[in-house]
Amino acid sequence: MNVSDKSIKRTLLATAMTAALGTAGLPEPASARTLQFSFTGWFTMINAGGTGALNNGDASGLGYYGWRTPVTGTMTFDDTTNSGTISMVPFSFFGSGPASATTISFVDADGIGGPKTELLANMGFNWNGTNGIPVSLVMEAKGLLDALGQGMAVGDTVGTSGQTYSCSGLGANIACNLPASDGFLFSNGKSTYTLPIGATPIASTTWNTTDIGAVTVGTNPSGTLPFTDDGLGGSPMKAGPFPGFNANFDFDTLTLTSDGTGSITAPADIPTTVPETPAPPRTEAVTLGAPTGVQPAGTAEYCLEGRATCDANSSWIADNGVNTVNVSVTQTVNTLVVDWRAGAGLAFDTQTVTVTVADTTPPSILSTPLDISANVQSVTDQVCFSDPANAAIGQITASDVWDAALTIEYSLDGFTYFPTRNGAGQPDCSSDFPTGVAFGPNNNTVIWRVTDDAGNATTYNQTVTLNLPTGIVGKACTVDLTTPGFRVTAGDFVMRDPTGAQVGTTDSGVTGIIDTTKLCTDEACSNLAPDIVGATLDAGQPFQGLIWRAEPVTLFGPGTWTFETCPGDNSTQCPTDANGNPLPNPMGMTVKNAVDNNGVPQLGAHMLFKWGNTQDIDVVVVWDVDCGAKQLTTTDPDGDGILGTRMVDGPFVGFNAAFDMSATGVDQNGNPVPLIADGGYVVGIPAYANPTPGGSPLPLNATMLAASDIAASDSVAVDSCVGGCISFSNNNLMTATDANGTYQYAEVAFPLDQPIPFWSVYRKFDPATNTWKAFTVDSRNSVKSAPFDANGLCPEPGSGAYKAADTNSQLADKLQGGDNCIQLTIEDNGPNDTDPAVGTVADPSGVASVPEPALPSPSTEGGSGCSIAATSQSATRHAEWWLLGGLLGWLGWRRRQHGSR
Repeated sequence: MNVSDKSIKRTLLATAMTAALGTAGLPEPASARTLQFSFTGWFTMINAGGTGALNNGDASGLGYYGWRTPVTGTMTFDDTTNSGTISMVPFSFFGSGPASATTISFVDADGIGGPKTELLANMGFNWNGTNGIPVSLVMEAKGLLDALGQGMAVGDTVGTSGQTYSCSGLGANIACNLPASDGFLFSNGKSTYTLPIGATPIASTTWNTTDIGAVTVGTNPSGTLPFTDDGLGGSPMKAGPFPGFNANFDFDTLTLTSDGTGSITAPADIPTTVPETPAPPRTEAVTLGAPTGVQPAGTAEYCLEGRATCDANSSWIADNGVNTVNVSVTQTVNTLVVDWRAGAGLAFDTQTVTVTVADTTPPSILSTPLDISANVQSVTDQVCFSDPANAAIGQITASDVWDAALTIEYSLDGFTYFPTRNGAGQPDCSSDFPTGVAFGPNNNTVIWRVTDDAGNATTYNQTVTLNLPTGIVGKACTVDLTTPGFRVTAGDFVMRDPTGAQVGTTDSGVTGIIDTTKLCTDEACSNLAPDIVGATLDAGQPFQGLIWRAEPVTLFGPGTWTFETCPGDNSTQCPTDANGNPLPNPMGMTVKNAVDNNGVPQLGAHMLFKWGNTQDIDVVVVWDVDCGAKQLTTTDPDGDGILGTRMVDGPFVGFNAAFDMSATGVDQNGNPVPLIADGGYVVGIPAYANPTPGGSPLPLNATMLAASDIAASDSVAVDSCVGGCISFSNNNLMTATDANGTYQYAEVAFPLDQPIPFWSVYRKFDPATNTWKAFTVDSRNSVKSAPFDANGLCPEPGSGAYKAADTNSQLADKLQGGDNCIQLTIEDNGPNDTDPAVGTVADPSGVASVPEPALPSPSTEGGSGCSIAATSQSATRHAEWWLLGGLLGWLGWRRRQHGSR
């Protein structure tokens, strides 16, 4: 740290000139100027004692992984006193709302003309409800002072990305200083490294201010002169939530935005409204008014073409005190930005004139798409209902007097609209709808809406009819593992610790490629050598602050495979013998064929996981290849109840990594290719819902869960999830009105794997509290059950075959024993809805067998000879119950034992 440089400050430069030229040769003393800068920089918090730094998780996706947090703001600087103020944009800090540094001021550390180049700064720091945490800092400003001494003009930047000046030896070679935290060692508990900033024009120092005694939050300063040095960047905080911690602020760029020698304030912005006639084009005369605070006086000018154009064409217009201009009116909203300046560029300001047309006339529709009747195999089949290139379908077009670029949208319900693709010359098709929005069987109404900039709208209704084959509600699931070449994939990554708890957040942005035909025939993949890569996976976001990548990923078909994880690779976290040599550390997986896996084929993968600087972490995963939420779904091949296989080397020994991926339908060049798994279910579907009262049922994206898939056990149940619990999310809701008003609800039906036992109730799982509770039954929520119909299928939702639970005194709230199908009616945002979003109902729930009541003790009444057996006889053991339901298996339903991901 330089404390004796006498060649920078203005006073010292004047002294040197006096010695060289004498008093007569000196120019007139320059008047004091208040310069204005914008800055970028970094905030780093070092803990008490300097043993580490705080990692701000809110900044983990940025350049320094959260160890340094980016900051921006503005600074004023008096170039005579070397004092000023700083305003910093609040920044997110540890998930507790924005942190803000307020009332920041600084002074020359040793007064005007002193030899040092440090600034003493004081601020109040607000965070997490604590306001005015006192912070005193010593900042090295040698780079800034050096740049000012060499001469800076408005627009110049000093710093690592400077235009005229630089701290990296380029340009004018400004003598910047390294921040005190530049060589600081950061540690994540696994590795230690530095995150250098490089020389900066204003840098934190290791100087501490002298303690002034006890300070409290809301007071300032917390320290004063003289300085002491403890070798740690920043000065220890004295009050607030970070006692003893050291805040470091390092500004890596400073841009001069004003040299303080001129001023001007533009006239107020002008909003005005004009009638819609006559039609465009036309102009409107607008009086701008006059600017104020013009310095130097009498030098105000304005520009209607943009500053650069007026400078190039010398077309600045002198202020005449009135300044009437003609604004071109060609559309509903017309904006003119007027640039003002003083002193031919010493100061600038802008004024905005907005002329709005009082447009009340809606657009005129010129052409419309034809009604469509399409034969499909499934409601998920693509149907195009507007096509600019197909005259048999056509498209909607429109015009408007005032707006050429109209907004054209379509909707299925008249509430939620989606933008047309006709502007791109492409057809609008059912595959363009977001997930959860689709056509239903039979007649559907597409509501077209054309809107101008004033909000005037014209609508048109088009009918799209889907003709499904008799009895088909979905289409068969097809699996394609035989298409060669790499298909693009996208999906999720989840890491779980040895207890099964999730570590970090779900990474929903994982991307990659896969060639399902590149199957290894041995663990070394010698049959594919040297090109053994069958897939790659790339992070969508950092995990624990570091980006990861999986490559190579080698693929395996059915069989049992064992991999040696340590000898011969680059992993440094492996068991070793007494001489430090890696020991054998095998990791294996069993991949099943479709016959052994309930009709679902499997695909195995062995990957070497790269995380930061750690290489060759062995991960194996076994995927189910099926038509679920993802086409490749991670299973639990080691049977420990946690999805994935426990790792045996690397920094996450005992952890489980799960990757759920789907092909996107294109190859690496963007050409269409088949999905890995495509389709749904034929005839009988696992679950279905009504989109309209009494309408045809639609498939519901639901998952059947076993009791072991849900973390909590139900204390009141003998057996939870009898026949499988269902977890679903549905936004195809229906609307009803009762005495309490209008509400929306979902009506869902689904089969069970086994009949409902006698003395069973329906139970609700609450993910928020990880507990079971009673399913609330009221006028808007109900549970009903029914047996299979003659075809072995569940009745449609809304069918009269569904009956409510018994309500007499002995069987109150108990389900109908022997039934195979459940119908749920759940109010949106009601007591049984786990999704807080309006318009979506979600629910994990299921049948629970509860303890039966004890029967009375044996007794004989009045010598009648009648007695009651003391041993409880469960009705589920009676032949009549099982004659009703025991053989009614529903073979189309496969239990999907996938936990919530």
